[in-house]
Amino acid sequence: MSMWEPWQKIWIRLFHESLQIELVDGAKLPLSLIKRFQYAYASCRGNRFLAAMDMDVATPNLYRQYLQQLETLFKLPVVFFLTRTPSYQRSRMIKANVPFMTMDGYAYMPQFYIHLKTWEQHKGIEKEPREFLSPVAQVLVLRHILFHDIHDQNLRQIGSRLPYSAMSLSNAKNELVTHGLCHYDGVATRGRFNMNLPVNVLWEKVLPLLRSPVQKQLHVRLLPFQRRLPLAGESALSRQTLLVDGNIPTYAVGKQSIRELFLPGDHPESEHEEAQAIIQQWMYPPEILMQPGSKWVDPLSLYLSLRDSSDDRVIQELNKLPLSCFEK
Repeated sequence: MSMWEPWQKIWIRLFHESLQIELVDGAKLPLSLIKRFQYAYASCRGNRFLAAMDMDVATPNLYRQYLQQLETLFKLPVVFFLTRTPSYQRSRMIKANVPFMTMDGYAYMPQFYIHLKTWEQHKGIEKEPREFLSPVAQVLVLRHILFHDIHDQNLRQIGSRLPYSAMSLSNAKNELVTHGLCHYDGVATRGRFNMNLPVNVLWEKVLPLLRSPVQKQLHVRLLPFQRRLPLAGESALSRQTLLVDGNIPTYAVGKQSIRELFLPGDHPESEHEEAQAIIQQWMYPPEILMQPGSKWVDPLSLYLSLRDSSDDRVIQELNKLPLSCFEK
């Protein structure tokens, strides 16, 4: 079976049309390009393009460089056929405007007026929205990983440390139990959380259910009170890695407290070029997950807030972020 045959079958499932494949003699290509991809001329509906199959993974910026090289050499549009693509990579590829197709049925080829869809959507079946933990349940998991103070505690004890009602904590407990992230031994307020998974195993298991805490960002003029807010975003990452911070600092504040920062009648948002700070509105108060005396947000929330960044510098340094909570 040809290595292109599985892709042809995926193409038919997606677009209900056949994809014609003609192998390319890449002998005249630079050695770096010969080793990197498998090539074929592909055509469908009168559109002819170069298909470059990649068995490895690269950054969107690197694919962008390959795209420019191949378009110059072949004088054709280029589409990358990606055999290994993390889910977070797709949005970054789209932001970089790099045409691609994946083995799990995603395709982004704007030059052919083909938009990003899944098999289910092409068949008229809407994919169920991705399920995330509620903000309270997310806080409980992150709090356990960071401080180990949720295990063997009851709802009343946890409620004395966190700004959530007994009902909210009870609902969050039910979420964690349903997802197999913990057990709850006992009933009602007399029960206790049993967080028996090692924190590194728990983190890997819960990661697909976690979302960025950032709900929106405000570009504002710098006011004195902002210097008391914890650093977030690239500003926080730059304090812990080799990343160079941007021109203006970024701070975090919980959604319940953001209104307290401004006087009635204030118009906090400024034009981007006039802004002196960025304030992120978080879905939970950042302070409840911070180490005492820390000047920046906790590392796990920071990771979640930046993991979908399209900036390769940020992703590279984010992967170096010190996560001492996993060493306890």
